[in-house]
Amino acid sequence: MKRQPEPLQPRLLDTKQAAAYLSISYWSLRSMVKQGHIPVVNLPSKKYLTKPFRRVRIDKSDLDAWLDARKEVGL
Repeated sequence: MKRQPEPLQPRLLDTKQAAAYLSISYWSLRSMVKQGHIPVVNLPSKKYLTKPFRRVRIDKSDLDAWLDARKEVGL
């Protein structure tokens, strides 16, 4: 029997997906991004290739690194 390939997991998440990944609200994530706590990847939208970047994506590995930096032992 042929094995089915595993579906690809996206590396870049939109802000709603990233907020869900961190179990926080969209607005909390947006605030953290605006404050520079979480790095983002800016992508041009399809309609506005000549205009400023409109689509923001967040690298899942940056979210993991951000979480790891905030881990503490004990309460």
